[in-house]
Amino acid sequence: MFLRVGASFSLRLRLMASFVLLIGICLVSLSILGSMYYQRTIEEQNVIQSRQMLEQVQNSMDAYVKSGASMLDFIRTEPDTVEYLRLYETRDSEPYKTLLDKSKVEERRLQLESSLNDRLGERVRMHDEVGGILVANGRERTYAAYGFYKVTSDKLEGESWYQNALARPDRVYIMPAPIGRNLRNWRNYAAHDIVMLAHAVIDPDTQEAIGVVALDLKLEGIKKLLSEPKLGINGTVFILDESGDVVYSPTNPLVYRIRPDWFAAGDANAPEMHRIAGENYQFLSSISDYTGWRTIAVFPYGMPSDTIRSLQRMTFLVASLVLVFASLIANLITRSVTKPLFSLQKQMKRAECGDLDVHLSVMGHDEIGQLGNSFNAMMNQIRALIDMVKLEQKRKREAELTALQAQINPHFLYNTLDTIQWMSLEHNAPEIVEVVGALTKLFRISLSRGSEFIPLRDELEHVRSYLYIQKIRYEDKLHDAIVFDPGFDPAWLDSPVLKLIVQPLVENAIYHGIKPKKGPGHIEIRVGGGGGVLWVRVTDDGVGMPEESRAALMDALRKHSREVGYGTFNVHERLTLHFGEAFGLTLEVQPSGGLISEIRFPMLAGLHASADTESNPPVGR
Repeated sequence: MFLRVGASFSLRLRLMASFVLLIGICLVSLSILGSMYYQRTIEEQNVIQSRQMLEQVQNSMDAYVKSGASMLDFIRTEPDTVEYLRLYETRDSEPYKTLLDKSKVEERRLQLESSLNDRLGERVRMHDEVGGILVANGRERTYAAYGFYKVTSDKLEGESWYQNALARPDRVYIMPAPIGRNLRNWRNYAAHDIVMLAHAVIDPDTQEAIGVVALDLKLEGIKKLLSEPKLGINGTVFILDESGDVVYSPTNPLVYRIRPDWFAAGDANAPEMHRIAGENYQFLSSISDYTGWRTIAVFPYGMPSDTIRSLQRMTFLVASLVLVFASLIANLITRSVTKPLFSLQKQMKRAECGDLDVHLSVMGHDEIGQLGNSFNAMMNQIRALIDMVKLEQKRKREAELTALQAQINPHFLYNTLDTIQWMSLEHNAPEIVEVVGALTKLFRISLSRGSEFIPLRDELEHVRSYLYIQKIRYEDKLHDAIVFDPGFDPAWLDSPVLKLIVQPLVENAIYHGIKPKKGPGHIEIRVGGGGGVLWVRVTDDGVGMPEESRAALMDALRKHSREVGYGTFNVHERLTLHFGEAFGLTLEVQPSGGLISEIRFPMLAGLHASADTESNPPVGR
């Protein structure tokens, strides 16, 4: 007992020392390298997060502007818009001056202008991001609009936005912070709160620009895009146009200390470092292919030195406390582990010495408790297996005795039938001789010297003997035929098959199909094969069975249920046990009456003798 306790204590000491050493190494490594790794990780994550956020903001901003451009494109291609602007062009033409009714043209223009005003108003009310929409020919003082009015009566053709839209009729002209234009929004939006989009209207017939559609896009949507992302403590995101002017910037003093020439080289795939107000900042920028605007992300570089020192001091303090508590916990854990292990070792020694009645008292449900339960279950299973082996040996001896008795009875009956046959020959009774001969052949093939497999020809001979006896009994009521399918190879008759698998099907056809039928009945046994598979199909023209009964019977066979007839179950079960679920018995109801029973089994090699031989083929599932 003293030696065992000492061994257990030694294991506890080793486990505890390992725990403390491992924890100490981890804590020291964390204290020395933690702050460095943390700082580098923060920097990398800042760059990754900033790049992802920059891409997200730019994509959202492009989609925001594209939605306004899509609205312009829809308005500029509407038939009413084109007709309204065409009227201005028509009015200057020679036919208008000489032949056309000016009052009718003016009346039509006013109708279209009123209709366009209503439609533009509906679109502005449906889209909160739109501040106003305008359709105008710059050479005229009138226009269709909602949300806009002209500051002076001057024509719009001198406006820069109008001229730029006409200069590039294939694209949308974007004007951030539209200052100094001869237009004002009803809601008096400040110039830095909106972006103006303008697009030329093309006459589909002449392919010439006949006017411009424009709208004010509020920056409130972009403000929401830029207000949600947060880049560290002092990070921010802002947007510059192609000239380097600020399109939008949140309230942050950093923006106005940034020089536009820092980003003259194009997109910054890697962060650039610049110093602002004594602090280092990293910059990431990206230019939109659609708007040409530059989105810039600014965030502080690294961590402040006082933050790093504070983190190091806190790490050392926490490491010291953790090491003390870890030592106490390691002591408790090693004790809780080694104590049940010692008990398990003791019981295993007893089992090793031959005491199979040992039992381990298990406390808890952890891994060691499960190990103890497994040990108890193993010992119970060993005892149960020993008892099972004893019982099986007893049953085996009984079964051998029963099998010997079962073999004696058929042999006795076989010899007795042979005696009756000779006596019938002496008394000149040929019919009795034939019946007894058929029955003798039936018993001879059934015995087969204990072999489970016989050649296919012997199985068919067994069926012929059975049918001969039944025809003597039923006379003209029963007609039968054994035929071979075209292409059947006679060599297949030597293929080994399970014995007594066809006769039960013929018996079912006679007793359940032909016998209840009025008048004579026919049974056909057709044998065929191919592709490594043999099949035997038993067809009768008896009373058959309902489709529901056939389906229920097949379902019971698939489930290996014994609720079906013994003969049917025996045939199907033997085939599936030997060759697998792909083989077995199938039933089919004939439309004209009767039943088709078919069995399928693989072609086997290795048996080329009659049923009197003792050979057994190698078979398996």
